[in-house]
Amino acid sequence: MDVLSAFLLILTIIPAVSYGWGMRGTTIGGEKGAMLPGAIIGLVIAMFNGVLIVREHFYIFAALGAVSMYFGGSMTYGETLGISMNSRPAENMKKGLIALFIKGFLWFGCFGVIFTTGINAVCYVYSLKELLIILGVTPLSAVGLYFIFNKPLKPAEDKFPKIYFSKKRQESWGALLGAFLTLFIFAIIKSNFFTIVFSLSCALFGGLGWVLGQLLQIYSIHYADSSKSYFGRLLGKSNNVDSWKIMECVLGAFGGLGAAIGFISTYDIFKKTVFTLEKNGGLLPFNETFSKIAFIVWLVLIVLDLIHYFIKKPQTKTQLKTKLKTKEITQEQYSAQLLKAVDSVPKCYDIYYKITEIIEPVLYAALPFILICLGCEKASVTVSFFLLFFVLCQEIALEKVITPKSSLVLKIILGIACATLLILQLTFESIFNENVTLILYTVIYEVLTLGWLVPQLILNSSENGDKEVIFKNKIVNWYNIVRNSKSFLKVHGYFIICIALTLIILL
Repeated sequence: MDVLSAFLLILTIIPAVSYGWGMRGTTIGGEKGAMLPGAIIGLVIAMFNGVLIVREHFYIFAALGAVSMYFGGSMTYGETLGISMNSRPAENMKKGLIALFIKGFLWFGCFGVIFTTGINAVCYVYSLKELLIILGVTPLSAVGLYFIFNKPLKPAEDKFPKIYFSKKRQESWGALLGAFLTLFIFAIIKSNFFTIVFSLSCALFGGLGWVLGQLLQIYSIHYADSSKSYFGRLLGKSNNVDSWKIMECVLGAFGGLGAAIGFISTYDIFKKTVFTLEKNGGLLPFNETFSKIAFIVWLVLIVLDLIHYFIKKPQTKTQLKTKLKTKEITQEQYSAQLLKAVDSVPKCYDIYYKITEIIEPVLYAALPFILICLGCEKASVTVSFFLLFFVLCQEIALEKVITPKSSLVLKIILGIACATLLILQLTFESIFNENVTLILYTVIYEVLTLGWLVPQLILNSSENGDKEVIFKNKIVNWYNIVRNSKSFLKVHGYFIICIALTLIILL
């Protein structure tokens, strides 16, 4: 890769992934939210690689990036962050930062090793037999190291894992360590320096990025307001800066930089790797009939997964009393809801939600990854655009509510949009080219996010918090909105700048 292309790749990927990680924490969160920055890395690499066949088949790399970043989202880190930032002096600064380095290393390291394993599979560097071995051994090692490093956890009995970075939450970094080691060792055995160098670069920058991002967050919370430096005070709480968002965006920037350096360092190997893809003129399935059937089954399962959003746990009488005390509901609402309240929630609800929790990573990451590796082109096309739009719509329409009256309308509109996009994508694949996909990851994500955030901002900033009064009579105190939303404006102003820089260079 020439110097100019390498420079532009770095210049693009840093703000793009910084935005993507910040957006993850703003809109979706969790594993599904992590798909966005992963997809952005895959897309940017495909658009900058200099090999025509790769750019034409950008969706393979965007899809692999999305599913590869998904797995790290299973780690809990809220309490881990708290160890170093919830008090001054910190509860245990050294332990907190070491923990974040480990979790950042594993999250981005797993992304790198899974992403490149997928590329090796679709480019036939790994044979079908080797791929099946990988797919069989990796889950076993992940489960094994999960029980070794993350169990037992019984806070009531004062039983914790020997290496533990939280207070009461279940950790899962051992599972990521198992997956990372399996794929990394396999790459060493195969002398696959593309995977070795790329994944290590992602891992190191991911770990360092999280440590630096956390240090800036700690500074923002505890030290910036008393700083004698003007630039230091800019990071302070009194200046309405979202310290958590600083941490997220710094982590994303470093993670993107690690991916760029890893790719630049292995560019010559990458070109040799994708030669088979170029020779075959694209992705060829190992078995076309199996590929089609498996793809249809996967899509059906994704749709059926929506059922759990509509099965709501009944409220207990204790929960209702708490809501009444905290003024979340009125006395009239309490009386009406009390008629349907129960003394305790049946265990079947917890069992059902536990099953869906286990199945979700399989549906949104493991299965599509396997399909892509086996040469299912429609799976990679579908993941790169539809699935990234679908998870965003799930969160906005089914998890977040703007107002009671607009909720149903919103669900219908976004539901129709998802169905339409899926049909169009499966029928006319060329419509959703790399530029349209880039706009989805940036502009459309930001517009839809603002679409549900701004009404909430109006509600929270209004002197009269009654939803019906505000939206029916349009009573809005715009002075209060601006006064109470400086942090909001700074965060989304930063997002818009990152989006603009990305689009200017890539489009």
